[in-house]
Amino acid sequence: MTSEFLDDIGALTLDEALRYSMNIESNDENFSPGTDPNTNGVFSSAYGSRTRGLSRSNNTHDFFETNVPLDTYNTGKRFTLVSGSNAILFGAGFAGGTNDVAFDRPDLRKFSGNTTLRADSNGSLRASVNLSQPLLRNVLGLRVAGLRADERDYREGVGSKTDRLYTSLLYQPTRRIALRGWLEKYESRQHNAANTLVADRVSPWLATAGRPYFNNAGLTSASTAAQFNAAFNAQGAALAGAAERFNNVASAGTVVFNLDGTQPTAIRNWTNTVTSRRPLDGTQDPSIVDPAVYPLDRSVIGNAMQRRWRASIHGFVFEANPWRDIYVEGGYNREVFDTRSLSFLSGNNTDLRVDLNRFLPDGVTPNPNLGRYYVEDDITGSMWRNHRTERRLQVAFAQDLAKRGGLWRWLGTHQGAVMYTGGTNMRVQQNNNNARIISDNTFQGITYPAGTNAANDTTRNTRRLRARFYLDTPQNNSGRGQFEVRAPFNLWDAETRVIGKDSAGRDVVINSGMSSPYGAQVMTSNGKKQEDALQYGLQSSFFQGRLNLTFGERFSDASFAPWVGQGGTNSRLPRRYNAATGQYEEPVRNGAAIVFPSNGRAVGNAGFEPWDAMLSRGGEFDSLEAATKYSVTSRMKGVVLHPLGRNAIPSLHYTESSSAFVADFTRKSPTGAEAQLDDGTTREYGLSLRFLEDKIVLRVNAYESIYLGVSGGGVSVPNPPAVGGNSGMDRADIRWTTIHIEKSVQNYNLAKSGGRYESAAAGAPVLGGTNNGIDPASPFRFLQDDVLAWPSEGAAGPAFSLKYITSSDRIAKGVEYRIIANPVRGWSVSASLAKNNTRSANIAAEWFGVIGYRLKDWLAAANDPAAPQRAGGTGPAQLHFNAAANANETLLAYMRSAALGWAFLRESEGRANNQEVEWRGNLTSSYRIQNGLLKGLRFGGSVRYRGDRILGYRDKTVATADLANDPILGAPGLFPAGSSITIADVTRPIMGGSSIGTDAVIGYTASLFQRRIRWNVALNVRNVLNDDKLIAQSGLSTAGAPVVFQYPEPRVFLLTNSFDF
Repeated sequence: MTSEFLDDIGALTLDEALRYSMNIESNDENFSPGTDPNTNGVFSSAYGSRTRGLSRSNNTHDFFETNVPLDTYNTGKRFTLVSGSNAILFGAGFAGGTNDVAFDRPDLRKFSGNTTLRADSNGSLRASVNLSQPLLRNVLGLRVAGLRADERDYREGVGSKTDRLYTSLLYQPTRRIALRGWLEKYESRQHNAANTLVADRVSPWLATAGRPYFNNAGLTSASTAAQFNAAFNAQGAALAGAAERFNNVASAGTVVFNLDGTQPTAIRNWTNTVTSRRPLDGTQDPSIVDPAVYPLDRSVIGNAMQRRWRASIHGFVFEANPWRDIYVEGGYNREVFDTRSLSFLSGNNTDLRVDLNRFLPDGVTPNPNLGRYYVEDDITGSMWRNHRTERRLQVAFAQDLAKRGGLWRWLGTHQGAVMYTGGTNMRVQQNNNNARIISDNTFQGITYPAGTNAANDTTRNTRRLRARFYLDTPQNNSGRGQFEVRAPFNLWDAETRVIGKDSAGRDVVINSGMSSPYGAQVMTSNGKKQEDALQYGLQSSFFQGRLNLTFGERFSDASFAPWVGQGGTNSRLPRRYNAATGQYEEPVRNGAAIVFPSNGRAVGNAGFEPWDAMLSRGGEFDSLEAATKYSVTSRMKGVVLHPLGRNAIPSLHYTESSSAFVADFTRKSPTGAEAQLDDGTTREYGLSLRFLEDKIVLRVNAYESIYLGVSGGGVSVPNPPAVGGNSGMDRADIRWTTIHIEKSVQNYNLAKSGGRYESAAAGAPVLGGTNNGIDPASPFRFLQDDVLAWPSEGAAGPAFSLKYITSSDRIAKGVEYRIIANPVRGWSVSASLAKNNTRSANIAAEWFGVIGYRLKDWLAAANDPAAPQRAGGTGPAQLHFNAAANANETLLAYMRSAALGWAFLRESEGRANNQEVEWRGNLTSSYRIQNGLLKGLRFGGSVRYRGDRILGYRDKTVATADLANDPILGAPGLFPAGSSITIADVTRPIMGGSSIGTDAVIGYTASLFQRRIRWNVALNVRNVLNDDKLIAQSGLSTAGAPVVFQYPEPRVFLLTNSFDF
């Protein structure tokens, strides 16, 4: 992408430019951010922008990989986008491709620079300056650049504030030697929003004739479910159709905020109140599309979803040309990227609800917000840091034998290089490290075990909080017009604060970051990758440029070591906070117990050592597991043919390339092996045609790319309906269903062999027992032993999701067409059209291996009608853990429900990916007046077409007799004989329709002060037609149509002034 093209589209960042790319889906097209930084494409290859339907392209500066967003303020106005796997271009790249920029170099000849100021109709303001000054003319120069941006969205409260500072020093003592160094500091404070409209949990109540309320007088969070049901069922069918019981068992309570920020009640547990019902069954509630209920151009999230990104980069490159045609280049780069998030309301939980409770949760005090709309969610957060160090040294040569004439000319022209690259990438991650209570409080309906307090029990779920915010709506407007959340504090404020009062009037103190005195809620995950590689590349040209050959190989010796705690049951344990000593200690195993070595006390729910404390004491050297080593080879080969000469038409090309062990991290497979992720192979071929002395250039490129080991963002399973009740446990994630079933069967085996449940509580362990059912020769012994040591649902959820991976492969085939034309002087046209088909393969293959290996034993346990029960006696085999929403779901019922998700994954094999856009097209054109009074004026516009895409699938009913040949779904005892099941029909997709975007630009360029300053002013208009047609984002099988929508960004005007001097 050239500077002229970027001016035409008004792009100053790579993210803005990607809107107009040929085959890259940008963040804001199909993705909604969450608390996980992966979901904004920071670290993971599978989130954020997506190239050719495969993965995001990794970003590089000067061919060093970077997580810092690419911007023109210090890179000039040019982005280089390379699609497909490529391991020879200064290192391995993702299967999607690579985006590269070059940092601005100091100018050794004269003082120069530029400054840019941009404002838009949303109230955004961005200013940058870039100055270069020779310190010793032609020998030593300095460049300094800075950026400050206050970007605002059309939705209230959404936006970001960014500050960047860049410096570079260039030393060139002779024409043949140069040394360049750089330093950059970056910080961005963001208030993010979901791309989808507000979700609907109000329409069932609005549709009732009387719009009933719930009289909850006398009910409290300590009341039983039977007491609630008696009161609820007595109040009529209309209420039952519009409301349901609220049961909060996963946090201490809810902190509630009125419109003015005050709190109408102490922090309480709202169990045994009601909340309004969803209109449809499914994994995602439908969007509100009636502006009379909620404005379509607003977001309830407001400033509730927050991120802070901070980074520093420093490095250098030296270049030498010691002999003619011999070049030496080497470099070093270190980047530290830190991202933290805090969400009072996540992008996946924007359900608008209505408060139907006549009384507060105490059952006595009248509810001052009766009938008012609200949103509510758990207060969540995450913390990641990435340390990346890279180094390289290469020797290159160029030899033109053809110019010698005679027989030499047949030996052609050659360029080649040999390069060493080395790198260390260390990632520390405490995902789901949610804000937690660090004070000791009393909450009605919540009982903490005797002897526990905030210091020694910090990871318990009931030391977390939910947040509720009451809002205005068009039908219920207080006059304030406050349609979105206004969070009580920001992520970048103090981490420890009083958030409210408990029912006894005591302060409730929370910590939302890493400074908790009692440790983090989750252990540190990921680890350290090291790589040393030797590569070579050769490019040769023969027959006066008619035949051009490229070949290269990369030989990598890599290793990955996870942080302690991610190994097997005999591996080291992560450090935990010992409240008795006030220190973090590495626990030890004492039989089945895990204790602190200093005093022998049980670890229990003690907090984990935060990663910043771990790194500051040197944890990089003493807190890693043994490394797994890899030796891999990547290759590239290609040919370009100009049959009629270099400058004649046509030009034909063919390329094969691969990248191996690209991922900066890995996770475990069920066998205990480290999964090899993000590898890729690409094959491309096509032709180029040039006409009218290169005034028109046509390029056609066909490709087939394979993305091996997709590490996330794979096939999304529609939430299977419960069969015989719902335990509240996840049944869509094959990892979780496998682990939960295996644990339940281990409990069953132990209880049948003489063991007993510790208590009648859900999740209670089995004490004693002589047989856990684990075969010593099991190929999945690592996973089974891990599950055996799993103490409870609360402790296992985050640990297993961060430890184990479910992966698949993707195969993309497509054709890309591009035309670049300059028909007359001043008129430029750029058009592209791409067709892409991406399919998933080997979906969760290793997890299906576990299920196939264990299913017979699982079903034997699940079908036993005389299994020991937690409360005593015998009955059907029980789940290890049931949420209070349904404490009676049996193991067999859960397996039947989970199997519906397994069926969807099996059916998805070889099918198109959700949200894949098959056809994409772009047309950008501008005309620059060359002469006369209007010389320097330019005008033009762009049209962007995005084709139809799959949003979901309709249902189909399948007789279980027809599944007899399926080794898993047809297993005897899974489904009753003669029954049928309902699953998604992948042959009948729900489509989302196409969309068209239009932009325009008018600008003027002039020279000022005797051509010392070049002034460029441009007015870009995005969505020039102000199209407000809703964009479908998701479809539900129960509706058979799109039900989740995105509101298109309204028309926005951007005025940019830049001065080059």
